[in-house]
Amino acid sequence: MREFEKTRLERRRFLALGLAACLVGPATAEDDCRMRRLAKLPMQTSRGMVVVQNALGDKPLNMLLDTGAYYTCFSESKVAELGMAIETRPDNGVFLYGGTPLRRVVSTADFRIGAITTPRYSYPLMPPERLPDGVDGLLGGDFLGNFDLDIDFAGGMVNLFSKEHCPGRVGYWTTEKLEPIALQRQDDRVHICTHVTLDGEDVRALIDTGASLSTLSLGHARRLFGIADTDPRLTEDTRFRDLQGCRHFPFKQMHFGHVSVEAPDIVLVPERESQMGPDPEPMILGLTVLRKLHVYIAYRENNLYVTAADVHG
Repeated sequence: MREFEKTRLERRRFLALGLAACLVGPATAEDDCRMRRLAKLPMQTSRGMVVVQNALGDKPLNMLLDTGAYYTCFSESKVAELGMAIETRPDNGVFLYGGTPLRRVVSTADFRIGAITTPRYSYPLMPPERLPDGVDGLLGGDFLGNFDLDIDFAGGMVNLFSKEHCPGRVGYWTTEKLEPIALQRQDDRVHICTHVTLDGEDVRALIDTGASLSTLSLGHARRLFGIADTDPRLTEDTRFRDLQGCRHFPFKQMHFGHVSVEAPDIVLVPERESQMGPDPEPMILGLTVLRKLHVYIAYRENNLYVTAADVHG
């Protein structure tokens, strides 16, 4: 989603301050480096995307894990089904991609994830047709950025850890020495970007767990790799039914620091079709690539830690 800058910053700071008040507790020097798991959420899937179960009061919700979304949102039909009061706010300032405004909100302090409860907060409501069947909302960066986010694809688990630990002390699932990979964020933006190496070339990429497919700008791929229109390896890709002219190219390898993904599955999308704005990230890393990794996002450190998905011990 995209929205006005002032609204985004004020909303995210409000939720961050409220969650900090809820999560703060006594600490000792011995605790400084200890990792504290705050929520352990079994991973489900919907159309290949990651879904975790949360709750509004005592009612379970299936929420899409979406690091590419600024805001946590609920389905308007689900909120209506629960009989919650819906407000209309003409100046809400939140828009879906493509310009659809989200003017209706629900204010609640009953949103719960494991043992984590949130302060009272106004959540935008999404039209149900913008969500996969059986999904009740998006768990976005305004919430996720208050924790360390750990996604164990092989184990089928999403974990939220406290950010209060020594830098780099995050590799609970492996004895390997983990190499921090720098994340880039501007000001208080919750979108998280990093640099990967694709077939020997550096590419800046947005990490988006809400995207089932990984994409790269077709124009950027042509310029960077010298791919000609007549290259027989460049084939039609129709997985985006509403986008025209998408292509597939057999890339050989992607590197995240010292960790490699063989034959990364990437859709090449023309800029006229992606409509990602005036200065987009050339690549979106979706689940076709991320599922091959164990992904740990340390928001406070601004670092990413990855291993192969099946590395344990």
